[in-house]
Amino acid sequence: MNVSGWTASGGTISGSGNTATLNTTGALAGSITVNATGTESRGLNSTSSAAVTGGGATSAIAGPQATKLSSCHFPNPVKPWRVNNPCKAALDDVAQRLAA
Repeated sequence: MNVSGWTASGGTISGSGNTATLNTTGALAGSITVNATGTESRGLNSTSSAAVTGGGATSAIAGPQATKLSSCHFPNPVKPWRVNNPCKAALDDVAQRLAA
């Protein structure tokens, strides 16, 4: 029996005959199903599948999530870099959270 076709649910698959290569670059991390269809000399077909776990270099990986911790306004038009006491407390809190 010779393999007459290859398919994959993610990534790209290339090859012919009984050998193929699955490229998972760009595929989402997780399970990818690879199917091979074989045809024998009388024209009868059979399909087999296998699950491959993984993903490519550009797989979706959860990164850090941004959240708003507080806000500050700098109302002094003459010295906008001046921080009042409530803003200093808020900035100190942010610094402590970033250090943790």
